Amino acid sequence: MTAQDPYPGIHFDEALNALLTRFPDGDIRRESNGNVFISLPLSDGGSFRAALTWQQAKYLAYSTLTGDDLRYGRLPTDWPPDC
Repeated sequence: MTAQDPYPGIHFDEALNALLTRFPDGDIRRESNGNVFISLPLSDGGSFRAALTWQQAKYLAYSTLTGDDLRYGRLPTDWPPDC
């Protein structure tokens, strides 16, 4: 099953800019296939390195999810699947 684009009206580069705004110290790395690696802050002061599909990255950019949510799998039911 291929994940659908959670925000089809928003270009991926715009979503990456939104991620940079939300997580300015995120050390965001975009792979050639569109996947994204990002360091997300945790509530304990640490960080979590997340590997996301481009759909998940777009979702994260416009959600209120935190690094703790991703680290501990507290994801909404409409979270895009790993593909």
